Amino acid sequence: MEKASQEERDALCALREELRVRLRSLGNAERTRKKRRQKEKKRAEFVSNPFRFTKRLLGAKTSGRLMCSREEVERYLQKTHGDEERETPLEDRPKEEFP
Repeated sequence: MEKASQEERDALCALREELRVRLRSLGNAERTRKKRRQKEKKRAEFVSNPFRFTKRLLGAKTSGRLMCSREEVERYLQKTHGDEERETPLEDRPKEEFP
């Protein structure tokens, strides 16, 4: 490559680019075929036994235990998602709160 003339370098670059494009398209086609085969396999598995397929898809039941009390959970949820001024009518709120 280093000893090649400018004309040969241009031809080699064009050839290399053509090979890259071809390799890229072959890789994409192979990936597409593989994904299609996987989809067909999963579809057939679902049709044969939808309950088992769903069970495998969603995973096994968890067996963990909650380490806090119900009151703590309810306090956290109230603090995170609650609204202290829920019962206050909108007319009684200051106007600067509304756009």
